[in-house]
Amino acid sequence: MTKILVTGGSGYLGSWIVRTLLESGYEVRAAVRSEEKYDLLERSLRSENVSIHHLSHVIANLKSASDWDNAMAGIEAVIHTATPMGGDDGDINSPTMIPIAKEGVRNVFSAAFKAGVKRIVMTSSGAANFPPEGTKGTIDETVWSDPEDPRLGNYMRSKTVAEREAWALIQSQSETELVTILPDAIMGPFFGGRGNRTDNVYRPLLTGNPIPETYFPISDVRDLAKLHILAMESPKAAGQRIYAQTADLMMTEIAAFIRDNIKELTPRISTEILTASQIKEAAKTNPAMAAQLTSVDVEYRRANQKAKDLGWTYHSGKDTVLDHIRYLLDNNLL
Repeated sequence: MTKILVTGGSGYLGSWIVRTLLESGYEVRAAVRSEEKYDLLERSLRSENVSIHHLSHVIANLKSASDWDNAMAGIEAVIHTATPMGGDDGDINSPTMIPIAKEGVRNVFSAAFKAGVKRIVMTSSGAANFPPEGTKGTIDETVWSDPEDPRLGNYMRSKTVAEREAWALIQSQSETELVTILPDAIMGPFFGGRGNRTDNVYRPLLTGNPIPETYFPISDVRDLAKLHILAMESPKAAGQRIYAQTADLMMTEIAAFIRDNIKELTPRISTEILTASQIKEAAKTNPAMAAQLTSVDVEYRRANQKAKDLGWTYHSGKDTVLDHIRYLLDNNLL
């Protein structure tokens, strides 16, 4: 039985990947930051009646090179989802997040090379595929974000630098293959009654505030887990960057899906729109509005043909949003 290491194994995406691998008959080792994180993963899987007979775990920190040699023992493929969500102080805007992300890639990849791992599938981000200002039309995975672009926050920079480092390391050897997956905002239901950071996307919509006219492409977490496995299994995925969007949405569409289909929430959602021009004006003095400028007046779209060529199918944007909201309601997370 093939043994797969999943880094970030207790996270939102990592948990779904672990679950999907187990349900597909793989042996899985989850790399987590603490025993408490593993216990949470195990309880969540049990709550969904997922057998954990073929699940093990290891405690590993991205910043500790020595942790990863043990983690890689007997592993044939790595799905690397772990990424820092803040700097040394926990702040997602901290510049220290960038060297942490780069160091984590070095530590995981170096251990994988020593262990003879055949393939690494790494979760990158659409943040590493952000085009120059003024781009129109369709772009593909050949586009790279410029870390010096002043529109990028440090999280976006960290994803770009980390993926660049991954490809540089792969090119320094010849035994291990790499595939990178580039999702947009990851959405969809979790399991085990757990919440996650993405849930916060919905909360401002339910306060009666005007709905921002911003672009919000999404990747369904359930489908994204399956794509990572397809990328691990498919010979033609080797050496590819693969964009992983499942829906092109505006925030106004997300609000409308909820307003029109979940009647108990209808009164909480405004029909007033905060226009792109209003956001741009407010951004001059409001940092929260300035953070939305990368999502205003977006005139490009990304192609996910490479993913579809692997046989990938996915939920509609409407189903992703509504399934996520109903999960939050069912688990008293709103």
